Amino acid sequence: MTAAAPVDLITAGGVARCASCGSVLAGPYCHACGQPSPAARQRLSEALLGQTGRLGYTLRMLLTRPGELARATDGGRDRSVIRPLTLLLNVVAFFFLLSGLTGFRLQAFEREDSFGKLAAAVHRRAQVSGMARELYVERVERRFQSAYTVLLTASVGLYALLLGLTHRRPRRSWLVHAAAAVHYVCFVFLTAVVFYAAFRQFGIASMSMSALLLQLVIGFAYLVLMFRRTYDDSLARALATSLLVSGIGIVIDAGAFIVALNAALLTV
Repeated sequence: MTAAAPVDLITAGGVARCASCGSVLAGPYCHACGQPSPAARQRLSEALLGQTGRLGYTLRMLLTRPGELARATDGGRDRSVIRPLTLLLNVVAFFFLLSGLTGFRLQAFEREDSFGKLAAAVHRRAQVSGMARELYVERVERRFQSAYTVLLTASVGLYALLLGLTHRRPRRSWLVHAAAAVHYVCFVFLTAVVFYAAFRQFGIASMSMSALLLQLVIGFAYLVLMFRRTYDDSLARALATSLLVSGIGIVIDAGAFIVALNAALLTV
Protein backbone atom coordinates (compact mmCIF):
# COMPACT_ATOMS: atom_id res chain seq x y z
CA MET A 1 0.00 0.00 0.00
CA THR A 2 1.57 3.25 -1.08
CA ALA A 3 1.74 6.39 1.02
CA ALA A 4 -0.74 9.19 0.39
CA ALA A 5 0.35 11.71 -2.21
CA PRO A 6 1.45 15.14 -0.97
CA VAL A 7 -0.38 18.36 -1.84
CA ASP A 8 0.95 18.15 -5.42
CA LEU A 9 -0.25 15.00 -7.16
CA ILE A 10 2.56 13.30 -9.10
CA THR A 11 1.55 11.30 -12.17
CA ALA A 12 3.30 8.16 -13.36
CA GLY A 13 5.23 10.26 -15.82
CA GLY A 14 6.64 12.45 -13.07
CA VAL A 15 4.44 15.48 -13.89
CA ALA A 16 3.40 17.63 -10.91
CA ARG A 17 -0.26 18.54 -10.80
CA CYS A 18 -2.26 20.95 -8.65
CA ALA A 19 -4.12 19.14 -5.88
CA SER A 20 -6.93 21.69 -6.09
CA CYS A 21 -7.85 21.62 -9.80
CA GLY A 22 -5.52 19.02 -11.34
CA SER A 23 -3.76 21.37 -13.77
CA VAL A 24 -0.13 20.68 -14.66
CA LEU A 25 2.17 22.84 -12.55
CA ALA A 26 4.86 24.95 -14.20
CA GLY A 27 5.99 26.64 -10.99
CA PRO A 28 5.19 26.96 -7.30
CA TYR A 29 1.70 28.40 -8.03
CA CYS A 30 -1.05 26.92 -10.19
CA HIS A 31 -1.64 29.02 -13.30
CA ALA A 32 -5.31 27.95 -13.41
CA CYS A 33 -6.56 28.55 -9.85
CA GLY A 34 -3.67 30.22 -8.01
CA GLN A 35 -3.33 27.43 -5.40
CA PRO A 36 0.21 27.45 -3.92
CA SER A 37 2.15 24.19 -3.81
CA PRO A 38 4.58 23.10 -1.06
CA ALA A 39 7.32 24.61 -3.22
CA ALA A 40 5.84 28.08 -2.67
CA ARG A 41 7.32 29.69 0.40
CA GLN A 42 4.54 31.52 2.19
CA ARG A 43 4.93 33.71 5.23
CA LEU A 44 2.88 32.68 8.26
CA SER A 45 0.92 35.94 8.10
CA GLU A 46 0.07 35.31 4.45
CA ALA A 47 -1.06 31.74 5.10
CA LEU A 48 -3.24 32.66 8.09
CA LEU A 49 -4.36 36.18 7.20
CA GLY A 50 -4.28 36.20 3.40
CA GLN A 51 -7.92 37.22 3.00
CA THR A 52 -7.53 39.90 5.66
CA GLY A 53 -4.57 41.37 3.81
CA ARG A 54 -6.50 41.26 0.55
CA LEU A 55 -9.43 43.04 2.21
CA GLY A 56 -7.17 45.76 3.58
CA TYR A 57 -5.62 46.37 0.15
CA THR A 58 -9.06 46.40 -1.51
CA LEU A 59 -10.47 48.94 0.96
CA ARG A 60 -7.39 51.14 0.64
CA MET A 61 -7.70 51.25 -3.15
CA LEU A 62 -11.47 51.72 -2.92
CA LEU A 63 -11.22 54.74 -0.62
CA THR A 64 -8.07 56.44 -1.87
CA ARG A 65 -7.94 55.64 -5.61
CA PRO A 66 -11.48 55.76 -7.08
CA GLY A 67 -11.72 53.62 -10.22
CA GLU A 68 -8.43 51.77 -9.71
CA LEU A 69 -10.16 48.49 -8.83
CA ALA A 70 -12.30 48.65 -11.97
CA ARG A 71 -9.15 49.32 -14.01
CA ALA A 72 -7.58 46.27 -12.40
CA THR A 73 -10.60 44.21 -13.51
CA ASP A 74 -10.30 45.61 -17.03
CA GLY A 75 -6.57 44.85 -17.19
CA GLY A 76 -6.75 41.39 -15.62
CA ARG A 77 -4.89 42.56 -12.48
CA ASP A 78 -7.58 41.78 -9.89
CA ARG A 79 -6.08 38.62 -8.38
CA SER A 80 -4.99 40.50 -5.24
CA VAL A 81 -8.37 42.12 -4.49
CA ILE A 82 -11.70 40.95 -3.07
CA ARG A 83 -14.25 40.09 -5.76
CA PRO A 84 -16.83 42.89 -6.20
CA LEU A 85 -19.97 41.01 -5.13
CA THR A 86 -18.22 39.48 -2.11
CA LEU A 87 -17.02 42.94 -1.14
CA LEU A 88 -20.52 44.40 -1.51
CA LEU A 89 -22.19 41.76 0.68
CA ASN A 90 -19.54 42.17 3.38
CA VAL A 91 -19.83 45.96 3.33
CA VAL A 92 -23.63 45.83 3.61
CA ALA A 93 -23.39 43.31 6.47
CA PHE A 94 -20.90 45.60 8.22
CA PHE A 95 -23.22 48.57 7.69
CA PHE A 96 -26.19 46.79 9.27
CA LEU A 97 -24.01 45.42 12.06
CA LEU A 98 -23.37 49.01 13.12
CA SER A 99 -27.00 50.10 12.68
CA GLY A 100 -27.22 50.78 16.41
CA LEU A 101 -24.38 53.27 16.07
CA THR A 102 -25.48 54.82 12.81
CA GLY A 103 -29.22 54.93 13.53
CA PHE A 104 -30.15 53.24 10.23
CA ARG A 105 -33.01 51.26 11.77
CA LEU A 106 -36.77 51.35 12.07
CA GLN A 107 -36.90 53.13 15.44
CA ALA A 108 -34.76 55.96 14.10
CA PHE A 109 -36.87 56.22 10.95
CA GLU A 110 -39.96 56.63 13.12
CA ARG A 111 -38.35 59.42 15.15
CA GLU A 112 -37.21 61.26 12.03
CA ASP A 113 -40.67 61.06 10.41
CA SER A 114 -42.08 64.46 11.40
CA PHE A 115 -45.52 63.54 10.03
CA GLY A 116 -45.79 60.41 12.17
CA LYS A 117 -47.05 58.29 9.27
CA LEU A 118 -44.48 55.54 9.77
CA ALA A 119 -45.21 55.22 13.49
CA ALA A 120 -48.95 55.04 12.74
CA ALA A 121 -48.36 52.36 10.10
CA VAL A 122 -46.22 50.33 12.49
CA HIS A 123 -48.87 50.58 15.21
CA ARG A 124 -51.64 49.58 12.81
CA ARG A 125 -49.76 46.63 11.32
CA ALA A 126 -48.71 45.38 14.76
CA GLN A 127 -52.37 45.29 15.79
CA VAL A 128 -53.35 43.46 12.61
CA SER A 129 -50.61 40.86 13.13
CA GLY A 130 -51.64 40.34 16.75
CA MET A 131 -48.08 40.81 17.98
CA ALA A 132 -46.76 43.12 20.67
CA ARG A 133 -45.32 46.26 19.12
CA GLU A 134 -41.77 45.53 20.30
CA LEU A 135 -41.78 42.04 18.78
CA TYR A 136 -43.32 43.33 15.55
CA VAL A 137 -40.67 46.07 15.22
CA GLU A 138 -37.88 43.56 15.82
CA ARG A 139 -39.17 41.25 13.08
CA VAL A 140 -39.76 44.12 10.66
CA GLU A 141 -36.17 45.26 11.27
CA ARG A 142 -34.78 41.86 10.27
CA ARG A 143 -37.08 41.60 7.25
CA PHE A 144 -36.15 45.12 6.15
CA GLN A 145 -32.42 44.33 6.26
CA SER A 146 -32.91 41.19 4.18
CA ALA A 147 -35.14 42.89 1.61
CA TYR A 148 -32.88 45.93 1.39
CA THR A 149 -29.81 43.76 0.79
CA VAL A 150 -31.55 41.96 -2.08
CA LEU A 151 -32.80 45.20 -3.64
CA LEU A 152 -29.43 46.84 -3.19
CA THR A 153 -27.76 44.01 -5.10
CA ALA A 154 -30.35 44.45 -7.86
CA SER A 155 -29.79 48.21 -7.90
CA VAL A 156 -26.11 47.61 -8.62
CA GLY A 157 -27.23 46.05 -11.89
CA LEU A 158 -29.10 49.27 -12.71
CA TYR A 159 -26.01 51.31 -11.92
CA ALA A 160 -23.91 49.03 -14.14
CA LEU A 161 -26.42 49.45 -16.98
CA LEU A 162 -26.31 53.21 -16.48
CA LEU A 163 -22.52 53.25 -16.62
CA GLY A 164 -22.56 51.09 -19.74
CA LEU A 165 -25.01 53.41 -21.50
CA THR A 166 -23.09 56.56 -20.56
CA HIS A 167 -19.69 55.07 -21.49
CA ARG A 168 -20.22 53.32 -24.79
CA ARG A 169 -17.01 54.84 -26.14
CA PRO A 170 -14.35 53.68 -25.63
CA ARG A 171 -15.89 50.24 -25.46
CA ARG A 172 -15.41 48.45 -22.14
CA SER A 173 -16.41 45.00 -20.92
CA TRP A 174 -19.64 44.86 -18.90
CA LEU A 175 -17.53 43.38 -16.11
CA VAL A 176 -15.82 46.76 -15.82
CA HIS A 177 -19.15 48.59 -15.56
CA ALA A 178 -20.37 46.09 -12.95
CA ALA A 179 -17.16 46.38 -10.93
CA ALA A 180 -17.28 50.19 -11.03
CA ALA A 181 -20.95 50.15 -9.95
CA VAL A 182 -20.23 47.83 -7.02
CA HIS A 183 -17.26 49.89 -5.87
CA TYR A 184 -19.27 53.09 -5.97
CA VAL A 185 -22.07 51.57 -3.88
CA CYS A 186 -19.51 50.15 -1.42
CA PHE A 187 -17.91 53.59 -1.07
CA VAL A 188 -21.31 55.16 -0.38
CA PHE A 189 -22.07 52.65 2.37
CA LEU A 190 -18.67 52.85 4.00
CA THR A 191 -18.78 56.63 4.15
CA ALA A 192 -22.40 56.47 5.33
CA VAL A 193 -21.22 54.63 8.46
CA VAL A 194 -18.97 57.58 9.31
CA PHE A 195 -21.56 60.19 8.35
CA TYR A 196 -24.47 58.65 10.24
CA ALA A 197 -22.40 58.07 13.37
CA ALA A 198 -21.13 61.67 13.28
CA PHE A 199 -24.59 63.07 12.60
CA ARG A 200 -25.99 61.29 15.67
CA GLN A 201 -23.25 62.79 17.85
CA PHE A 202 -24.29 66.27 16.75
CA GLY A 203 -28.02 65.55 16.92
CA ILE A 204 -28.50 65.73 13.13
CA ALA A 205 -31.10 63.41 11.63
CA SER A 206 -29.50 61.05 9.11
CA MET A 207 -32.42 61.61 6.73
CA SER A 208 -32.32 65.41 7.01
CA MET A 209 -31.77 67.52 3.92
CA SER A 210 -28.36 68.80 5.07
CA ALA A 211 -27.12 65.27 5.80
CA LEU A 212 -28.33 63.93 2.47
CA LEU A 213 -26.84 66.89 0.60
CA LEU A 214 -23.41 66.31 2.18
CA GLN A 215 -23.47 62.65 1.18
CA LEU A 216 -24.51 63.57 -2.37
CA VAL A 217 -21.60 65.99 -2.71
CA ILE A 218 -19.09 63.40 -1.48
CA GLY A 219 -20.57 60.73 -3.75
CA PHE A 220 -20.55 63.10 -6.72
CA ALA A 221 -16.84 63.90 -6.19
CA TYR A 222 -16.07 60.18 -5.99
CA LEU A 223 -17.89 59.51 -9.26
CA VAL A 224 -15.94 62.26 -11.04
CA LEU A 225 -12.62 60.78 -9.92
CA MET A 226 -13.77 57.24 -10.70
CA PHE A 227 -14.86 58.14 -14.24
CA ARG A 228 -11.61 59.99 -14.88
CA ARG A 229 -9.52 56.98 -13.88
CA THR A 230 -11.70 54.09 -15.11
CA TYR A 231 -12.86 55.51 -18.45
CA ASP A 232 -10.26 58.24 -19.08
CA ASP A 233 -13.07 60.81 -19.23
CA SER A 234 -12.26 64.46 -19.69
CA LEU A 235 -13.11 66.64 -16.70
CA ALA A 236 -16.16 68.12 -18.47
CA ARG A 237 -17.51 64.71 -19.46
CA ALA A 238 -16.84 63.28 -15.98
CA LEU A 239 -18.72 66.16 -14.36
CA ALA A 240 -21.70 65.84 -16.70
CA THR A 241 -21.89 62.05 -16.41
CA SER A 242 -21.52 62.17 -12.62
CA LEU A 243 -24.36 64.65 -12.41
CA LEU A 244 -26.59 62.36 -14.46
CA VAL A 245 -25.66 59.23 -12.51
CA SER A 246 -26.11 61.00 -9.18
CA GLY A 247 -29.57 62.24 -10.16
CA ILE A 248 -30.77 58.85 -11.33
CA GLY A 249 -29.03 57.24 -8.37
CA ILE A 250 -31.22 59.23 -5.97
CA VAL A 251 -34.29 57.64 -7.55
CA ILE A 252 -32.73 54.15 -7.47
CA ASP A 253 -31.62 54.39 -3.84
CA ALA A 254 -34.86 55.96 -2.61
CA GLY A 255 -36.88 53.35 -4.48
CA ALA A 256 -34.92 50.47 -2.94
CA PHE A 257 -35.34 51.94 0.55
CA ILE A 258 -39.09 52.58 0.21
CA VAL A 259 -39.85 49.21 -1.38
CA ALA A 260 -37.80 47.30 1.23
CA LEU A 261 -39.42 49.14 4.12
CA ASN A 262 -42.96 48.67 2.83
CA ALA A 263 -42.30 45.03 1.98
CA ALA A 264 -41.09 44.44 5.53
CA LEU A 265 -44.12 46.17 7.06
CA LEU A 266 -46.59 44.23 4.92
CA THR A 267 -45.07 40.75 5.11
CA VAL A 268 -44.39 40.39 8.84
